[in-house]
Amino acid sequence: MEYTFSEFDANSFVFNGTAIGDEILQLTTKSEWQSGSAWYKEQIPITASADIDFYTVFQISASEEGGADGLTVGFQSNPTGKNALGLGGGRLGYHGISDSLAIELDTFKNSWDLDDNHGALIVNGDPKDPLLNGGNLSFDLDRVEKIHLWLEYSGTNDILEVFLNNADKKPENPYLTTELQIEDYLGSEAYFGFTAATGSKFSEHSVLEANLFVNNPLEAPLDNNPPKAPQIINPLPESIINPASLKFQLPEDFTLDDPDGDQHANTDYEIWLEGENQPAWVAYDVTDDFFKIHGIVPTIGTFVNSHSGRDSLLPNNNYILRVRVADKWGAESPWTEQINRTASVTATSPQENIPWKVLEEGYAIDVVTEGLRLPVQLDFNTTNGLIVGSELHDGPFTVDSTGNVYRLAKLIDYDPGNDIGGQSERGAIGIAYHEESHSLFQGLLDANAHPVIYRLFLSDDGLSTVSIEKIWEYPDEGKQAHQIGNLAIHDGYLYVNMGDKFDAQTAENLDSPWGKILRMSLDGSAVANNPFYDVSDGINAKDYIYSYGFRNPIGGDWFDGEYYVVENGPNRNDRLVVTLPGKSYGWNGKANSLLTDALYVWGVTESPVDIAFDDGGNGYISLSGPTYGSGRSKGKTIDKVTITEDGSTLDSKPTDFIRYTGDGKETASGLLYISEGFGFSEGLYWTSLYPDNPDLGPTGVGAKLYRVSEVLS
Repeated sequence: MEYTFSEFDANSFVFNGTAIGDEILQLTTKSEWQSGSAWYKEQIPITASADIDFYTVFQISASEEGGADGLTVGFQSNPTGKNALGLGGGRLGYHGISDSLAIELDTFKNSWDLDDNHGALIVNGDPKDPLLNGGNLSFDLDRVEKIHLWLEYSGTNDILEVFLNNADKKPENPYLTTELQIEDYLGSEAYFGFTAATGSKFSEHSVLEANLFVNNPLEAPLDNNPPKAPQIINPLPESIINPASLKFQLPEDFTLDDPDGDQHANTDYEIWLEGENQPAWVAYDVTDDFFKIHGIVPTIGTFVNSHSGRDSLLPNNNYILRVRVADKWGAESPWTEQINRTASVTATSPQENIPWKVLEEGYAIDVVTEGLRLPVQLDFNTTNGLIVGSELHDGPFTVDSTGNVYRLAKLIDYDPGNDIGGQSERGAIGIAYHEESHSLFQGLLDANAHPVIYRLFLSDDGLSTVSIEKIWEYPDEGKQAHQIGNLAIHDGYLYVNMGDKFDAQTAENLDSPWGKILRMSLDGSAVANNPFYDVSDGINAKDYIYSYGFRNPIGGDWFDGEYYVVENGPNRNDRLVVTLPGKSYGWNGKANSLLTDALYVWGVTESPVDIAFDDGGNGYISLSGPTYGSGRSKGKTIDKVTITEDGSTLDSKPTDFIRYTGDGKETASGLLYISEGFGFSEGLYWTSLYPDNPDLGPTGVGAKLYRVSEVLS
C-alpha cells in the first residue's frame, strides 16, 4: 500500500489541537503553548513481516527569540485513535500516547534532553525516556529551509533505520539504527501521522510532503481454499471483438466466490492467439478497484511474445481470453476461458459485403460493432456520448464511438434456446436514458413474467452501473410476447408501451395495464394529471394510463411534442398512430379495429418494431418482417416518412429507405438518430436483431449495429 501526500486536507487527515491542513500541514504557529496532531484517517495494517518506507519533508521556523519545542512523526494504535493528542511544551504533543513509536526532532533543551538540536526514537508516549538518542545534528533543525527524513523498516530483519538531511539526498549512513519488532509497540494496525508543540518559546512546525509505502507479506492459513473461477459477462463468448480496443468485464457487483469468505484482492488477464502456446497480451496482479473487474486493452497490460511491440490484436483471428482472480492470501482461482474472433477491419471503418442497400443516392452504410445478441431497442446517453441499448435475453448494454460494447447489468435470466417464435419473445425491450439524473430505465418481464421497470444509476463515464432500483412492477403474469415494449422520457415523465399479452379484452379494460401507454414519474409513481387518476380507490393500473386500446405497441418516439407509436397487427393492419391522453385506439381483437385513428396502416403485415426521427422531421420505421425469416422476405426494410407540420397526417405514405438484400437472417430492429457532436458521426443507427449466418441460430451471438450516413461530396 502506498500513500502519497503533496497536500493535506480533511479528506485524508484528522486534525487535533492547533493543527490545520491544506497545501501544507501546519501543526503549530509561532505562538506559545500550542499543541497539534494530525493522523491519517484510516489505520494501516502492519504485520510482523511488514516492510515500511517513509519519506517526509518538514519545516521548523523559529521565532527571533529562539524556537521550541519540536515535532514527532510516527505510528500509534492508542485507544483514542485518530484523535490522539498528547501534552504540549517539551513533551511535543506526544506525551501520553501509548502503543506508539515515533521519531522526535527536538529544538529545545529540557532537563531530560541531550541538547537543543537532536533527534531520537521514542516509544509509548514518553519523550523523556528515548529508546535511542541520535546525538547532535550537523545542521540546525529550526534554521534550515527544509528537513528531509527517511524511515526504513525491514520486518524480515527487524531493523529500523532513520536518515536525516537538510537536502533531498539521502545520506549513506543512517542517523538512527536499531533492532526491534515493530508489532511489539503497535500491534497489527496503526495510524500514522505527526505531532508538535510549543512552550514559552515557539516555532512554526509544518509538514510539506509525505510518502508512505507499507508492504505486508501475508501468510495464508494452512486450510485456505482458492476462490472459484469468475464469470466474464463481456464480451460474449464467440462474439466479434475490436482488435484495437477490447474490454474484459466481470459483473459490476462482482464478489469473490470464495469458500473462506475472503475478499477479491487482484485479477490476472491473458489473451492467447489460438494455436500458440504462450500469451500474446498479459495484465497480472491488477489491484485497482476499477481495472480488476474491467480489463481494458490496451489501457492496461502489455503485448508480449509474438505480439511484442504491437498496440492491437491481429484482425480476423481467433483469440482465447483468460481471466482468474485471487484472494488476499494469493490463492488463485482456475482460469475462465472463452474464444472470440477479432473483426476483419476496425469497428468504425466502412464495410464491404454489407447485406443492406440505401435506396437514395448519397448515403453509405457501415458497421459500428458486432457480436450482439438479440439487440432490440436503442437510446443515446447524451452525457457521455454513448449509445445504449437492450438485448432481449441479456438486458442493457452501451457502445462507445470505437465500437466497444459494455454490459451494464444482468437483469434477466431467460433462455428459450433457439426458439424465437411469438411465444418466445419474452425479455428486455424498452430502454431510455435520462440526462439530468444520469440514469437508464430498462423494461422487461421478470422470472415471474411480471412487467418490471428498473432504473440504473450509471458511473461518471457511463460504462458501468453504480446502483439499481426497481421502480415499478405489476403483479400480473404476462405472456411470452405482447409484453412491456418501448420506454420514452418526455417532459420529465416516463412513457411505457404495454402489449395486450395476447388477450384483446385487456386493451379496453381500464383496470389493467396491458394494451396501454402508461405514464409515470421517474420514481415509478403514478402522475396526478393522468387522464384516469383517482386516489379515492387507491393507486392501481387505471391511475397510470395515458392512452389505451393497443395490441402490441412495441416502438415509439417523440417528435415536436407528439408521441408516435408503431404497432403490430394480428395478420394485417400494422399501424402508425400519434397518441393523445385519455384516448382509446380501439383494439378489440378484430384486425379492422386497428384502423382506428391510424396515421398509416400496412395492410399486409410487415411488423413495424421501432420509429426514430431526425432533426428535420423525417421519421424512420424499422419493419422486421416475418420472425427469423430468410432472404429478402416481406419487411426487412427501414421506411422513411414525413409528418405534416401539425402532426396529424403524413405528407406521403412510408417508402423504403434501406432494404435488406442478403440471403441470410438479418432484419431491422432498434433505431436511433444521432446528430453531430457526440463522437459518433451524424446518421441513422439500427440493430440487425439476428446474426446473418443461419448456422448461429436466432439467439446466437453475431447481430450488428449499423449506421447509415450521408456521403460528403
